[in-house]
Amino acid sequence: MQDMKDGATEPTMLETKCPFDVIVITSPDLESSHAVRELIKSSCGDFSSTIQVDTLGNECAMKCSDGTIVISSCDPYGTKIGSGGGTVAAMAEADEVYSEIMQMSSPERDRAGITNAEQGIIGDPPTVLICHAGGESSRCPTQITLGKAWTSLPVVQRQNSRTNGADVSEIGMATTVSNPTSLLISTLSEIFFGVPKGSVVVAASDVLLSFQSSRTTSKTIDFQQIAGKGGGLNKVFGLAVPAPLETAKNHGVFVLEKSSSTLESQSWGIQPTLKVLQKPTVGEMKAIKNPPCVLHHSNTNQESESNANNSEGFMAWIDTGVVTFLPHAAQVLRKLSRTQLRCCTLRGLREMYTKRSNLLELGNEKRQKVSHHESSREQTVSGQSLEEFAQTAALKIDLYSDMLQAMQTGSTLPTDIDSSLARYLEKRGVDDACGNKAQWNLLYSELSKLKLFTCAIPTGSFFHLGTTCELSDFLTIGASHTEDIQYTTLRNSIGSYHQRMRSFGNSMGLVRRSGTFVSGFPTETSGYSTVLNSVLVAKNSCSKIGTGSVIEHSYMNCPNSVIEIGERCLLSGLRMDLNGFSSFHIPPGICLQMLPLKKTNFGNNSYLCICIGVDDLIKDAPVKSIFGMDFQYVMQRSGLTESDIWDEFIPPSSRMLWNAKIHPVLRDNSSEGDGSQVDMSFLNWIQELQTQKEIDLKSSSALKHWKRSSRLSLSEIRKNVDAAAEVLHRRSIPSNGFVENRLSEISEILMNRKHKPCNFDFIFDIASSSSSEMISSISRPLVSKSFQILDSLAVKAIKEKSYDIASRVFMTMLLLLSDLAQSLPVFIDEIQNSTEILKLSSCINSENFGLDTLESIVTVRKNVLMSYNARSILCFCDVLEKASSAMTKRCISGDNFFRLVHSIDSKSTIIGETVIVTAPARIDLAGGWSDTPPLSYEFGGAVANLAVLVNGKRPLQAKCRLIQGKGILLRTESKSPIDEELIESTEVRIRTLNDLADFHDPHSDCALLKSALIYLGLVSIKQIAQYGSECIQSYLKKFCRIDNVDEVGLEIISCSLLPTGSGMGGSSILGGCVISAIAKCVGISLDCHGDSSNNLIHSVLMLEQLLTTGGGWQDQIGGLLGGLKLGTADVNVIPLQTSVKQFPLAPEIKRELDERLVLLFTGKQRLAKNILQSVLQRWARRSNDIMRTLEGLVKGAHDAIESLNGGDIDALGTCMSEYWQHKKVMAGADSGVEPDVIQKLLAVLAENNVISGGTLCGAGGGGCLAMLATKGKTAGDVRAFIDRAVVEGGLPSLPGFSLYSCEVAEDGIETQII
Repeated sequence: MQDMKDGATEPTMLETKCPFDVIVITSPDLESSHAVRELIKSSCGDFSSTIQVDTLGNECAMKCSDGTIVISSCDPYGTKIGSGGGTVAAMAEADEVYSEIMQMSSPERDRAGITNAEQGIIGDPPTVLICHAGGESSRCPTQITLGKAWTSLPVVQRQNSRTNGADVSEIGMATTVSNPTSLLISTLSEIFFGVPKGSVVVAASDVLLSFQSSRTTSKTIDFQQIAGKGGGLNKVFGLAVPAPLETAKNHGVFVLEKSSSTLESQSWGIQPTLKVLQKPTVGEMKAIKNPPCVLHHSNTNQESESNANNSEGFMAWIDTGVVTFLPHAAQVLRKLSRTQLRCCTLRGLREMYTKRSNLLELGNEKRQKVSHHESSREQTVSGQSLEEFAQTAALKIDLYSDMLQAMQTGSTLPTDIDSSLARYLEKRGVDDACGNKAQWNLLYSELSKLKLFTCAIPTGSFFHLGTTCELSDFLTIGASHTEDIQYTTLRNSIGSYHQRMRSFGNSMGLVRRSGTFVSGFPTETSGYSTVLNSVLVAKNSCSKIGTGSVIEHSYMNCPNSVIEIGERCLLSGLRMDLNGFSSFHIPPGICLQMLPLKKTNFGNNSYLCICIGVDDLIKDAPVKSIFGMDFQYVMQRSGLTESDIWDEFIPPSSRMLWNAKIHPVLRDNSSEGDGSQVDMSFLNWIQELQTQKEIDLKSSSALKHWKRSSRLSLSEIRKNVDAAAEVLHRRSIPSNGFVENRLSEISEILMNRKHKPCNFDFIFDIASSSSSEMISSISRPLVSKSFQILDSLAVKAIKEKSYDIASRVFMTMLLLLSDLAQSLPVFIDEIQNSTEILKLSSCINSENFGLDTLESIVTVRKNVLMSYNARSILCFCDVLEKASSAMTKRCISGDNFFRLVHSIDSKSTIIGETVIVTAPARIDLAGGWSDTPPLSYEFGGAVANLAVLVNGKRPLQAKCRLIQGKGILLRTESKSPIDEELIESTEVRIRTLNDLADFHDPHSDCALLKSALIYLGLVSIKQIAQYGSECIQSYLKKFCRIDNVDEVGLEIISCSLLPTGSGMGGSSILGGCVISAIAKCVGISLDCHGDSSNNLIHSVLMLEQLLTTGGGWQDQIGGLLGGLKLGTADVNVIPLQTSVKQFPLAPEIKRELDERLVLLFTGKQRLAKNILQSVLQRWARRSNDIMRTLEGLVKGAHDAIESLNGGDIDALGTCMSEYWQHKKVMAGADSGVEPDVIQKLLAVLAENNVISGGTLCGAGGGGCLAMLATKGKTAGDVRAFIDRAVVEGGLPSLPGFSLYSCEVAEDGIETQII
C-alpha cells in the first residue's frame, strides 16, 4: 500500500508486497463508508480495478495493484456494536469476500485482474488488517464529517530507488496530503511483513503511530521466532510504545511480566503481559512496582512531561490500539463470528432476521441477498424491519475493555477461572436476567483460552489528536524546525508536550505545504503557517496568513482582494472569490469550516459554516468560552440569550457547544452554486467583540442576520452534511492547474513583452515554510519545472534574435535564483562549483554568445542547484546577470556588438601633435533611469538635463598623442576643481594583449581607457583571450596606420576635476572625450553617417557595456551637447535609437538659473554600477510601484523642459524634488540611495524655504547634490544658512561637504590640436 494526496499527487508504491490479503476500513455509518471510498482510492493504494462480489450485492471491493483487496465498511444495518463487535463484523466480511473471490472462475478472475499467484488456496482464511475509524470526533469538529481517521496531514511522500530515468537532482522530494488511515496501513505493512497467513490485525486509525528502527533492531516483527516457540500461532499480542504518564492515563496501559525500570534496556520483542490497565491514574501506575509499570527515560529534556504529579521523565507502555490475532487465535474469532457473535455480522443478522420471520425457504440456492443500500428501505416483516431488528439483536462489545480483558495474563490464576468469569460478567452488568448472558459466557470461555502478549517497541511513539487545538498545534508545531524562533515564541512556553509533538512530526515527515498554490502573501508571515490542498491567491499589498494558522481544502482565488487571516486560525473547506469585496478578515484563534449540506434537507447550494474558537472546549458544561472569547462576555456584549443558542428541551446542565445552534446555514444563489458567493459577513460582529469595540451599525446588522438565519449544532452535522460532496470538493481543488497556469502566464508575459510581474512567489511560499534540511528537496520540483519553461523561452528568443526577450528571461532566472537563495541556510561557507562558474563567466564575456553558451548555463545551473548552496547560487546569479547584459548589448548595437559606428578618416594620422578634448559636466533635472537599457527600449525613455561648468571650468578632459617608443601609455588623473592640483593618478603600460584583459573591471586601473581602445578596434576580446601573450606593437601599428616607423607608441591621458563618484556623468562624458581624442589622433571619423554627436553618444553607450558599468545615454547627452536638452528613446526599437532636442535658454532665464543653481559635494563617493544592479532587478520584477514610477520619470522630463521654457524656475525645483522621490523608489529602500544626512539636509532646507527643490545627481547614494535656491536667494545664501544651521544644531556636522559654483554651459564637447 502507499501514501498519496487525496486526489492530486501520484504515489510511489512500496517495493515490498503488502502482507495483508484483505484490508477492511470501517466508518461510523453507511454514508461515510461510501464517501471515503474516493479517499481510499486516492490515498491508500494504486487501485487498478474494482471487483463485483455477490456477497455484497451492489457493493464493490477494490483491488490494489499489489493484489490486496480493500473494503470500505461499517457496522451492519446501522448498529453500534463497539470496536469488538465491529472487529468480528469486519473480519467476517473480509473472509466472505476473499472466499468468493477465490472461488471465481478463471474468466472472472481475469476480469478482476487477479493473477494465479494471488489466488491462494481455496479454504485458507485470509490475512486481514482491520482499520477502525474511531468515534464521532465531537471534540474536533472539523473532522466530524469524515472522522479523524481521514484527518488531512501534509507529509513527505515515500520514494523508491527508481525514478524512471528522470534526473534525481531535478525530481527532489515530493510531498503528499496523506491521512492517519493511509499512514497506518503503510506503517503496519512494513512492521508486519512476514505475518503468518490467516492472522487478523486490528488497529485504530484515528491515532498516529511511528516505529523507528535502531542499530540493534529492525523495523519488522520477527514472526519466525514467535512461531518457533510452543503455541506461537495461538498468541494474541498488542503493540505498545512508551508514552509520558500524563498521556498514558487517558489510554490503556500494558504492564509486562518482565520489565526493566529504564526504557533504554528494553528490546523490541514479544513478551507476556502481566495486566492491562484501562485509563489508570498516574498514582496507580507508579504504585505497581514488581515488575514496574513505570519506566524512566533518561532523555528528559526531549521526552519528559512536567506536571503536578512530578512524573517528569517517567513513561509507561501505552496501548496503541493495534492488536494481533495470530492464525490459531484468529480461528477463535472466526468461530465466534459463526456462532455466538454472529449477531454482530452482516450475514448473521440477516439470517437471524429471516429465520425469526420464517421467510427462509430451505433448499433455495438463490436466496435473496440484501445490500447495505437496500437494507434500510426493506419492507417490514412481522411489523419490524431488518434494521430495527438489528438494533435489538446485535451485541455491543469493546475490543479492548471486553475482549482483551477476557484473555489470560500473568495475573490470571488457573484455579480462579470461575471467580474470574463472575467478576468479568459483573463488571459488564451481565446477570441471570440478562438475555444475552449465554453469549457473554461463551465469549469469555473462548477468549480466556488465549494468552495476551505485548510487543513493546522502545523506539515507537504514539500521538492522538483529540481536539481542534491539538490538531492545529500538531500541524504547525509538529512541522516546525529549529529555525522557527518566531513561531516557537508564539505560545508562552513550548513545553515537553510540544517538544514531543515536534519530534513526532519530524519522524513522520510532516511539512507545512502540500498540494498548494499560495500567492500574494508575504513569506515572512505565511511561512509559519500550514497550508494543504488549497489555492490561496490574494492582493499582496496587505494580505497575510497569521503565525500558527492552518488552511486546508480551501479555494480562495481573490487576486483583487486583501485577505487577512489572524494568528492560530484553522480554516477548512472555504470557497471564495470575493468579487466586489476589497478585503476579508478572519479574527485570530477562529476555526472556520464550510461544508456542503444535503440537498434533500436544505435544497441546492446550501452550506454549513462551522465557527468556533480553536481553544473552545466542545463538551464542557457549563460553557466557558465561545468563538474564542469568554462566554459571559459574548452574551453580555452581543445581547444574546441562551434561548437564542439552545433548544428549550435541552436542560441547562447539559448545554454545551456540542448542542449549541451557532453555526449558520449559508446559501450560494449564484449560477455556479459552488459556495464561492456565500455571505460571510456574520463574522463582522464576532470580530468586533474580539477587538473589544462597541458593535457598530454594520456589525449589528450582521448579528441580526445571524440570529435570523437557520443554524445547526455540531451534534447535527453528520446527519445533515453531504459527506460525498465534501470529498468531491477536496479532490477538485486545482492547485497543480494553478501552477501550470502561472507558468503559462509568465511565458506569455515574457514572449509578448508585457509589463507585468513574473511572479514565482508560490515557490517561495513553499521554500519559506520548510526546514533547512528539507527546503531543497521540497522546492526543487517546482524550481526545476520553472527553469524548464524559462530555458525554452531563452532558446526561442535567441533563435529568433529577440535579444530583448532573452535579456529579460535571463534576468527572470536571476531573480528566481536570488530569491530562492534568500530562503536557504547560510551556514555553508564554501562556494561549490566555483571552477565551472568562473569558466562559464569567461564564456559569456566572449563575442560568440549563443545556444551553445545557453546549454552550458543550463548544465552548470543544474549542478549548482544540486547542492542548494546559497553562496553558490548567488555566485551563479552573476553569470545570469552577465548573460542578460550580453543580450542587452545586442539590443544596443544590433546583432554584431562590434559593428563600429565609425570609419577610417581620409586625413592622415596626426604625428607629433596632441589632441585635447574637453567637455562640461551635466546635471540631470528629471527622467533619469528611463535612459538605461533595457528600460529605455522596453518602456521608452525621456531625460531632461543641463550641461554645466563647475567653478567656471570644463571639468572633463582627454589627451591623446603618438610618441616615439613602443607600447601604449595610459594615465588617469584626478585634480582639484578649485586649483587643479593633482590629487591622484594611475598609470598603466600596455606591452602585451594580456595587459588589456581586465578592461571589463571598472575597478581596475585605466579600465575606461582600455575599453575605449578595444571599442575603437585596437584588438578584439577574442584576440585577447587567444593571443594574450603576444606583443601589442603590431596591433598598434595597424591601429595607427603607420607602416614606415618601427617604434611608435600611443599616450592617452584622461583628467577629471570632478570628485570621484560625483554623479554628474563624469565617467560617461569622459568616455566620450577619450573616444573622440583617440579617434582624432589615429584618423578615425565618428561622422560616418553625418551625425557625429549621435554616433558619439551611441559609442559611449556601448563603451559602458564593455566596461560592465552599464548605464544609459543621458550622461553623454548631458555633457557632450551644451545647454538644456531633452533626450528620448522609442519603445521596442532595436537596435536602440536615441534622439536629442536642444532648447536654447533666454539670457534672463540662464542668468537667474546660474544664480540659483547650488552644487554641493556630499563627500560620499559612490559607484553607479551598485545602484544600477538594484534598479535593473527591480525593473525586471515589473511591480506596480516601479511601473508608476517610471511613468512619472518620463512625464517629469517633459515637465522640466516645459518649466524652463516657460521661465518658471520654481516649477523646475518642484520637478527636481519629485524626480528625487522617483529615484529612491527605483533604487529601493535598502539600496542606500539616500544617506541619512542628505535626507535631513533636504528636509531642513525645504522646511525653511531656502530651496525650491533638489536632487542627488545621477544614481544617488552620494556624490553631488544639485539644488535650486528659492527665488531671490543665491547659492551663497544657501551656504550661509547651512553653516548657521550646523552651528546652531539644526543640522549635523557635514564633514567632507564642499560647495562649488555652477553655471549653465552652452557649448558641449570641444576638440583642439596643439
